[in-house]
Amino acid sequence: MLDSLSIRDHMKTETTQAGPVISVRGLGLTFGRTDVLQDVSFDLVQGEVTCLLGAFGSGKSMLLRCLNRTAEELPRAKQTGTVFLRDRDVMDPTWDLPLIRRTVALIPEVHNPFPMSTWDNLAYVLRLHRLAKAKADQEPLIEAALRRVGIWDDVKDRLHHAPVHRMEPMMQRLICIARALMLEPQILLLDEPSSGTDCIDLHRLDALLADLKRDMSVVLSTPSLKVAANVSDRAAHLDGGRVLELDATELVLTNAQNPTTKAFVEAHC
Repeated sequence: MLDSLSIRDHMKTETTQAGPVISVRGLGLTFGRTDVLQDVSFDLVQGEVTCLLGAFGSGKSMLLRCLNRTAEELPRAKQTGTVFLRDRDVMDPTWDLPLIRRTVALIPEVHNPFPMSTWDNLAYVLRLHRLAKAKADQEPLIEAALRRVGIWDDVKDRLHHAPVHRMEPMMQRLICIARALMLEPQILLLDEPSSGTDCIDLHRLDALLADLKRDMSVVLSTPSLKVAANVSDRAAHLDGGRVLELDATELVLTNAQNPTTKAFVEAHC
């Protein structure tokens, strides 16, 4: 039997092959009698940024959570349909659930840094997943992740003593993204990265996603057409838990075919 690291290495090798990274077919999500997602189907491919557009309550955040099996932790949640990671259903009970969540990493809208220093936030993940135990092995990995999210120069002199949860909100969110990158995900899910008091400014977000999509697929949710236009390759419009339109972002924003999508775009221009 392959251990989790062997499986992960095997999956990384598969990223060079053609085909979708994730295939969603007939996905549904209910809470009791309330339908949150209905008959959602789409593919995610390597090297693209896909934006989930929609108003509050349209199902964007829940769709992200279904992709890495965190929706099932919510009370009364029932997920139907299939989500294939490569060619394997993520609901397969023989899968290692922590491995799925390492491969499909979610940064929630409400960020969750540990109440400790930047160093300890990132080093903890390396130790937990047995990726690097010695400080000498951790140092280059931590620096590389912080450089990738563009904050190394901001935090390098306070790595070991400044608690992350007391830093400015945007810095907290970027550190959470760096922490996820330590696990080398194939898919990164960002819930509302450009809204709220902890929003990542558009220029920084654009540069970050342009870099990240070189070796992973990125999905972000936002109600902002401006964000979608600037950072995404494809856009999906959700309304009432359904994907009404999915196409190249430029086409969705300038020539939407679905009347509800067209009305949404016109109302938010």
